[in-house]
Amino acid sequence: MKIITYKNNLITYENFLKKAQESNYIDGLIIPITMTKDMEIVVFDDQITGTQRTEILQNNTFNELQNSAIIKLEDFLNKISNFSKRIIINVYPLYQVILSNETIQYINEQNVNYVNKINNIIKKFPNLKISLCTFSQPLLQFIKRIILNKKKGLIIIQDDLNYMDVDFYIIAPTMLDAIIINEQLQKGKEIMISSFSSNDLAIIDDYFNNKPNNIKNILFNKLTFISGFPDIFYRLFTK
Repeated sequence: MKIITYKNNLITYENFLKKAQESNYIDGLIIPITMTKDMEIVVFDDQITGTQRTEILQNNTFNELQNSAIIKLEDFLNKISNFSKRIIINVYPLYQVILSNETIQYINEQNVNYVNKINNIIKKFPNLKISLCTFSQPLLQFIKRIILNKKKGLIIIQDDLNYMDVDFYIIAPTMLDAIIINEQLQKGKEIMISSFSSNDLAIIDDYFNNKPNNIKNILFNKLTFISGFPDIFYRLFTK
């Protein structure tokens, strides 16, 4: 079992990074990013309400958002330039407009600009173990095309693990399916299970406790879990 952590609202960035680096049961961290109105790539600290937050962030300039809990991606990576563990960048798609031939071209141009900016930043940190993911398949196409030599993942929002060929998939606990997961593991794909609430923990616990020990141990040890409370998760599932 591997554990990836994200920052929750109860911890400062400094303590979050210190805990992620020093805790031997934490294998890395995941950070959400978006682009502000004045085209600054920023990290924000709320994974759970990310979609709502990004609309606000994308419609304001960085200076207008100084009271928000955000930090420029480049500044964030500078803070963790010696971080030895995995960093997953969750790239939130840009706010979508009503689709037409003109707006599709505009969105594509914006996505290219967005991904190029991200690429230019992460290339400054070749020693960091960075990978990228998103729930937007159109955006992921640009990420795959522009950002090379980095692992890419798809956050599944529907019950299908075969949407796109990527290095890893992130699924909700409600989508746990041993047969499908085993198929993807055999293809060399990494499977991550996101956990954002006590209900998610209960679903994961119930699912694996209802499996025979041989299946539970083999499958559980091959999975990666994402949690904002990694210490609780670790204690619960290594009991």
